[in-house]
Amino acid sequence: MAQSQIQNVIIIDIDGLRRDLLYNTLAEDSLREPSKKSLPNLSKIAGNIYLEDIKHGNEINLYGDYDVKSSDSLVANRCVTVFPSYTYPAQATIFTGLFPKNHGITANFHFDRTGTSLAAKGKSENFSMFESLSFFTNEGSGNRMMNKGTKTIYDYLNEQYKCAVSSNLFVSQNQNAVNHVIGMFPWRLPWRFEGKDKSKIDWLIPNIFKQTQFITESAADGIGDYRDNFDEEMMDDVMTYLNDFLEHKHPPPNLFTLYFGGHDHQAHITVKDDRVAHPDIRAQRDYLKNTVDTQLGKFLILWEKLIDQNPTLKNTLFVICSDHGHTGADWDDNKRITRKEVKKVLKYCGYDVLGKSEFGELESSCNCITTITAASAQIHVRRAIFEYRSRGIKVDWTTSPDLKDLEEIMQEFSKANQGKSQENNFLSGAFDYILFKDYEHKTYQLYEFDTNRGSGNIKSINKNFGKENGYVQAKERLEEFYCENSGDILLLVNYRDHYRFEKRYRMKSTHGSFLASDSYVPLIFSTPYDPGLIRKRTSGDYSKGIIPTAKIADITPTILHQFKVQGERLDGKSLF
Repeated sequence: MAQSQIQNVIIIDIDGLRRDLLYNTLAEDSLREPSKKSLPNLSKIAGNIYLEDIKHGNEINLYGDYDVKSSDSLVANRCVTVFPSYTYPAQATIFTGLFPKNHGITANFHFDRTGTSLAAKGKSENFSMFESLSFFTNEGSGNRMMNKGTKTIYDYLNEQYKCAVSSNLFVSQNQNAVNHVIGMFPWRLPWRFEGKDKSKIDWLIPNIFKQTQFITESAADGIGDYRDNFDEEMMDDVMTYLNDFLEHKHPPPNLFTLYFGGHDHQAHITVKDDRVAHPDIRAQRDYLKNTVDTQLGKFLILWEKLIDQNPTLKNTLFVICSDHGHTGADWDDNKRITRKEVKKVLKYCGYDVLGKSEFGELESSCNCITTITAASAQIHVRRAIFEYRSRGIKVDWTTSPDLKDLEEIMQEFSKANQGKSQENNFLSGAFDYILFKDYEHKTYQLYEFDTNRGSGNIKSINKNFGKENGYVQAKERLEEFYCENSGDILLLVNYRDHYRFEKRYRMKSTHGSFLASDSYVPLIFSTPYDPGLIRKRTSGDYSKGIIPTAKIADITPTILHQFKVQGERLDGKSLF
């Protein structure tokens, strides 16, 4: 396959889509007549997908560790996301080719300890949650939260190729290179083809009404009833935008990203138990069918009209990907750990934790900050300052704490986990592991308090770390996560037994862990209008349509390679 043959790439980014859910459904469709396919449009893009016959009795293990192959496309058998398996860290990795250790985003609302992101604004108050509430204004929350100077795939391509992004949070920190195209407003924009802005990245964003509706109904508690409308209206904006190219008989963008953000919210409220073919799993599949696939059908009809005008578009490469999976939650209020309960333990240890009203007083008001996802808590600790004040030495958040600053906290959480705390036994059995940041060796170490000896045990993490609990590549992913913004202490919750860091009662599924259900995501490369194109230069396992292993960090370098553009110090690699 000559690299010059691919001049157009469509990224279909479906938030929160599990590997097994998509691959199993596409495999079932491969055995059906066209009129009976569950996902006709995704099946058209991906081609025929097949599962290896790993069986239990007479039934295929629908959600098991099966292998997958394809006769038409290239399918990543096991593509792994980053830790934590959360939207912001993972989406940033997809579109930069960098791990969290290099783009700097370690949670959806992370603590910027050293002030290296745009969100920090160069201040000593480096807590970025407040700024993160802005999804699309100015640089947008995603672009602002990355370390300053971080380049996206669009930055690399922008000088030579036209790029467009619909509704995704990551575009570019260089706003001089971006056109904000606001949805639901009629436009006829010949400058897109003829004027000075024709080379800019077109960022299709919801108008203020849509943004407010999505934030208030979804972001406030992580779920909402606006999910269908968000994806449908995203596609409406895409259709309006592309129809301009059709009408002007102008080639469409070389790289176009379609972001289905509503799918993740649907998964949160419908998945209950992922271990069996539960009706709630089918409800998530219904959303994939009725919303995502239906909207893609509209897109394909319009894209085929563009192909009629410009036959070279038959070489379009489609990339189907996701940021993270989902794990069903069987809720037990006794296993729901709130931020308030974490704060109680920290206060018991004598730490002053940042409160909601203290955003402007970070330097003086606290010495501990928590960043919590469903599967883990990151605790950021400020180095003890009293011994330094007497010597006139200033210690701020950029000064790394040492073990003695962390040990009292770890002792109390460890004792609580063992049911041997005087005050906090509500956490008994809640954690798989307690880790701390070894600044000297730039790694995480294991900690457990030995109540018999009255001292802590410290162990190194080996390559098999977490395997007994079903973790996927945990040591490697922790190394990809370790950076200035990652927590000084990590509490990894006992996710298998449905312990969660959550304040929400409605969640039936969530994510963020090292488990396979959160960690494995689909990744498919396909040229549906020229099925042989994607396979022409493959050999070995690739000849069967299999990419054995991949990481989401490989997506950007793989696409850049097709355009013959070189990235800078990327963590991922081109897969073909």
